[in-house]
Amino acid sequence: MAAALFAASQLAACSRTAGPPAPPAPWDADAARHLANRAGFGATPAELRAAVARGREAEVERLLRGGRGVAPFAIVDLAAIREACRPGPPEGYEHRLRVANQQQLRGYALWWIDAMLSGADPLRERMTLFWHGYFTTSVRIVRHSGMVATQHDFLRRNALGNFGDLLRGIVHDPAMLVYLDAHVNRAGEGNENFARELLELYSLGEGNYTERDVREVARALTGLSFDDAGRPRFRPEHHDGGSKTVLGREGRFGPDEVVALLLERPECARHVAGRMLAYLEGVPPREARLERYARLLRESGYELDPVLRALFLDPEFYRDEVVGRRQASPLDQYLGAAHRCRLDVAPLELRIAAALAGEDLFAPPGVDGWPRDNDWITTSGLMTRANHCGVLVGALGADDVLRMHAATTAEIGPGSLRGVPVLELPPTGLRLVMLRRAEEWASRLRARDAARTHLAPRALEDGVRDERDLAAWVAERGLAIRAPRELEADWARAIAADRRAAGVEDSGWLRRPAAEPVVRRALHRALASPAGCLH
Repeated sequence: MAAALFAASQLAACSRTAGPPAPPAPWDADAARHLANRAGFGATPAELRAAVARGREAEVERLLRGGRGVAPFAIVDLAAIREACRPGPPEGYEHRLRVANQQQLRGYALWWIDAMLSGADPLRERMTLFWHGYFTTSVRIVRHSGMVATQHDFLRRNALGNFGDLLRGIVHDPAMLVYLDAHVNRAGEGNENFARELLELYSLGEGNYTERDVREVARALTGLSFDDAGRPRFRPEHHDGGSKTVLGREGRFGPDEVVALLLERPECARHVAGRMLAYLEGVPPREARLERYARLLRESGYELDPVLRALFLDPEFYRDEVVGRRQASPLDQYLGAAHRCRLDVAPLELRIAAALAGEDLFAPPGVDGWPRDNDWITTSGLMTRANHCGVLVGALGADDVLRMHAATTAEIGPGSLRGVPVLELPPTGLRLVMLRRAEEWASRLRARDAARTHLAPRALEDGVRDERDLAAWVAERGLAIRAPRELEADWARAIAADRRAAGVEDSGWLRRPAAEPVVRRALHRALASPAGCLH
């Protein structure tokens, strides 16, 4: 309660300097849906009704307080993996190590997707996904699963905490050090990669520092390293202990002193607040709005809780420019569909589907993270999403979709198989051999297709009786936004045509076995529409 009062008072104080506050936004199913989409991964109709009944303030507090949580993943550190792989022929050691690393990261990724699917702590998982793209690293460069998973675990534990703690932790994080070559940054052998990204991407933003600042911060960051287990370790013998001038301040700065200097700068709060607002709202904030939240972040000592609370209670968060206008990432879209429709999907399915659409967890395409909003939307990307949504709801077979993705390579490496499907992962352009993962995905889908969630009985339970009812039903579950009336009318006509083509009678047709494919195709039609990518 004290935190809520603090956030409200600070936001009110900021509003007095930025014009009159916006009128209160209605708290209805549309507003609750918007909050569920942006502060989590969507909500079922029953969850929306419960949220409306609780009221906006209570629902925001519920999200901030967190849910039941999930059992932690036991991360094996680098030294332990190496020791476990040592027995056996020496010539096979590197292969065993590579396989062990891949298995651990795969297991961790599936654990995280399962946590997101569970809905146990939606705001934490949403903000973890944000920080995963803010403090970017890639397993393709780091290569050690323990480092990557440990970094992610740190981000997840602090996702709703304090930005200062996040920034201090990431400066010492071994995965980040490897990703940006900071572990080889030594006195007299400077490497400026980490210093530049620390200033531009993680704290101040472009244009708020000089090239001299980059060089001096790089000197301050010398000595950062890690031990054989992949744990942070500072090596004083590699540190440049001389005087430095950073952002106009002079001193014998080290890593923690540099972080303190960055947090003191008003540009830091503006940069962080701006990234958060753009991510959660889907549009760049106006100047007055940015300054309002930057001030709140500074005055809270970089605590994230008051900022998130104020944002979710802010009437402007529910304005027409924001609601239902943000392009979901592939994983976001699949998670939302699975949750709203209560689909029986395995984390592995979602991981591969998202990777094929360009969102390969723990391997973002560049130092600035994942594509932003409209950058996700391409012709090939939309086709990929539409196909995978068809697989998720059982309207398309896994083999059909895999054939759409697959190309054939003459030979992959010495002694490798011929005719291995090679899948293109836009937008990175990387070609990965996916035979084992793809076949596992397909076999899982084939094995459970007959027993997967049946949608026609659910529609009947929810009172669906005719084409119009079914069009409204799939719109409510297939879309994260309210469907336009004309779209529902088009879908109702398409459903009627499907029903007639299937030879299903008018009376009680939803109880016929032939109704199930009709319902699946109707839900696929909604998910595969351009509106299906919005939230």
